[in-house]
Amino acid sequence: MHRRIRPAKHHRLGFWRAETKPLALHTLVGLPAGARAVVRSLHGGKGFSARVAALGITPGVEVTLIQNQRHGPILIEVRDTRVALGRGEALKIEVEQIAAEASK
Repeated sequence: MHRRIRPAKHHRLGFWRAETKPLALHTLVGLPAGARAVVRSLHGGKGFSARVAALGITPGVEVTLIQNQRHGPILIEVRDTRVALGRGEALKIEVEQIAAEASK
């Protein structure tokens, strides 16, 4: 995450504040096939979180999208294992895409 320090324009004393750039977060459904990403958060209940954790999908883990045909299940590779997820499940997994040059 990039941080820049700038003086607050609205404050007359010029106190400093940290300004952050927003991260480019997506769900697994929004990524193309072949994309690599890092899981940032899981948006679901206890049952969903336990199920995906049992499959090896936890925040901070790197995943590779193998197949996303815009309908039907999504196929990902996580921890050297291929996992098929339904689209509803994939919508609940928030990821940050890894840049292509950083992954090589």
